[in-house]
Amino acid sequence: ADETTRKLYKHAFHTIWEACANMERYVQMQFLIPIRHKLFGEDNWNTLQINSFDDLVSLLKDDFADEDLLKLSMDEIIYGHQFIKADEKEKLDTPDRFTTAVNFPNFLLQVLRIQVQNGQVALDDKRLIGIFQEQMPKNPAERLQFVQLFGYNLIKAKFLFDKYVIKRDENTDRWSLLSLHHYAHKKSKNSLKYLNTFGADDGDEPESMNRRIIMLESMFHVSHPSQSYKYWLNGTLFYLLKQYEITGDDFASWLEHLVKSFVFDNYLSKFPMTYEDMIFKRLKPIRRKKDALDWEYLRYPHCENLIFNFTDYLLWRKNLKHPDERVRNYQFTFRSSVEHYYPQTPLNTDINKIGNGPLHSFGNLCLISHDKNSRLSNFSPQAKKDYYGKSQTIDSIKQFIM
Repeated sequence: ADETTRKLYKHAFHTIWEACANMERYVQMQFLIPIRHKLFGEDNWNTLQINSFDDLVSLLKDDFADEDLLKLSMDEIIYGHQFIKADEKEKLDTPDRFTTAVNFPNFLLQVLRIQVQNGQVALDDKRLIGIFQEQMPKNPAERLQFVQLFGYNLIKAKFLFDKYVIKRDENTDRWSLLSLHHYAHKKSKNSLKYLNTFGADDGDEPESMNRRIIMLESMFHVSHPSQSYKYWLNGTLFYLLKQYEITGDDFASWLEHLVKSFVFDNYLSKFPMTYEDMIFKRLKPIRRKKDALDWEYLRYPHCENLIFNFTDYLLWRKNLKHPDERVRNYQFTFRSSVEHYYPQTPLNTDINKIGNGPLHSFGNLCLISHDKNSRLSNFSPQAKKDYYGKSQTIDSIKQFIM
């Protein structure tokens, strides 16, 4: 390719890179308004208009007509000042208000892992450069195709991530699932709105599809706080990138299938599957036979956090009309302390002990915060009931029912 074309392709890639690098802001807001219209649709900025890296190059070509623009320094190309940097007024109108599940280096690895679809890509951003070098084809032509495909996958994944993956909303201090919408007929700063991705007007009702998907994703997220174990996000992005049309029912079904696979094909299985097999082979849900499961992994101290949180999700779904709003409005938080509801060491030594079988069984266990567990761990079930009954919120629906 001639020098001008090379610069155009390089700038297009760095434009994508810089637009996706700020994980806290929706990707649309990382472009100047004229390019947003072209890239995300003039009507609402809510639909990605490109289907390949070359489509982006063609879309940006007119903006490279100025000869001086082609003489940008490498730093200017990398940081994309001419194209990406929003003006100060825009920044004031759309302040950062969201916290995301992963940082940008981890997101790069998430996208790479989906592109190559193998388990050799660890979600370990300390090895970021080395992992990319290992996966990069040696042949120059294949390498070019690989980079172009990665550039397209990166911007598509970020657009889908912003729209379909939960964030922590600083305005409400709750998990959110919101899409950015632009109203072309409005000239005021209110022309931008964040609406529920599924059912824009249904609020945050427990029965809503938006709330159901928030619960599923937050269930996964709090169960695996470490970014290096965000395999659920890998499965989620893989699903989103492969779908022509994304509906709430199908998406929720996929997330439910994913958690069942993690629990029954890995955590409780005598013959655990790898994450790449569970995610990329997309096995249809099957009825697992009991003799294929090792029930010891459902007992203390082996039970995984996701099993507790999945139980709470199922209990929440079963109790959407529960008279207690603490159950209806339950949201997942980062809890990692396993409590024995009947204590391992009762304060009252006269109480008959129940034996290690029932004591360490799943029925006597629940997941709560470290603080509550350390203060109340040796209290009797009745004392715990009296204490927790006065709480404004609950740590676990399972515990609430117990």
